[in-house]
Amino acid sequence: MGFENSFDGIKDNATWKLAAGIARGTDEGKVVKFSAAKTVAKCAAEDKILGVLETIDHDNAYGVVGQRGYKTVSYSGTAPTAGLETELVANASGGVKTPATPGTGIKYLVVEVDTTATTLVLFLG
Repeated sequence: MGFENSFDGIKDNATWKLAAGIARGTDEGKVVKFSAAKTVAKCAAEDKILGVLETIDHDNAYGVVGQRGYKTVSYSGTAPTAGLETELVANASGGVKTPATPGTGIKYLVVEVDTTATTLVLFLG
């Protein structure tokens, strides 16, 4: 029997937010940003990340956004480096990427990069 180390759920903290332009069943696990007061929307390329959309209500009006803890997200482009100050921004597909212009993203602790699955585990704080 094997053991797999997983960071998901550690120091987790999530809050309900109004949701704009998201759909239950397709947008869970994607990174989001503030789009208006108390409202989140999917990120566009190069946006700074608020958190990861965890759950969406049946009416697509509210979403639970994970803003703390370790989260697994997809990435695109060159594989980011695991480390303490890995700078990331949103990509256009609900994941993350290294910013086109250094200094425009947010620095995160990235504890794992899976180049086969094109996912990484980051610590949101």
